[in-house]
Amino acid sequence: MPARLFSIAILCLASFLHAQSEVPARYQIYGGYTFLSNSFNGVPGSHQPLNGWDASIAFASWHGLRFKLDTFGYNGTNLGAPQHAFFILAGGQYTWRVRRESIFGEY
Repeated sequence: MPARLFSIAILCLASFLHAQSEVPARYQIYGGYTFLSNSFNGVPGSHQPLNGWDASIAFASWHGLRFKLDTFGYNGTNLGAPQHAFFILAGGQYTWRVRRESIFGEY
């Protein structure tokens, strides 16, 4: 009986260890909504919120370092004038895996 329990424990432990060794995703894709509480100009009393979107893609990792491209835009009006802002950012993202979680920094 103890030999069976030991065998079952070894099989469960082997599958548990295999599940922990996940390979990071080749690409990371993100999309979402964004809200800016103030408009871009500094005229007192005319700050109107802007609605927007955000999209990014991070390419294949090399030793935890990825190249990331991030775009976002805002739309709205301020003092009756339309405001349309569009930004494109590019840079690196370093990811450090801690067990099942990831800690990352972007620069």
